[in-house]
Amino acid sequence: MGFATKMKLVVSMLVGTTLAGLSESLALSTKLGLNVTDVLEVLRHSSANSQFIREKGRGECLLAFIDCYFASIVSVHDSVFLSVLLF
Repeated sequence: MGFATKMKLVVSMLVGTTLAGLSESLALSTKLGLNVTDVLEVLRHSSANSQFIREKGRGECLLAFIDCYFASIVSVHDSVFLSVLLF
């Protein structure tokens, strides 16, 4: 396996865990009755702020969940591929 493939797996794992965290946070905020737009705005001004969170947090709540869910599936695929190669 080449350097670029290894780096893609590393980046994919980080992206997947970040998306999973954002998705879970948005789901929790919804269950707590918080406005997702307000939650995303607070995140932008917190230690969780990052360009990645800002970009993935744009748009309607439903679109954010769909995007996070899809990206998480792709990340899981990459993580499974990585675990097969390493173990």
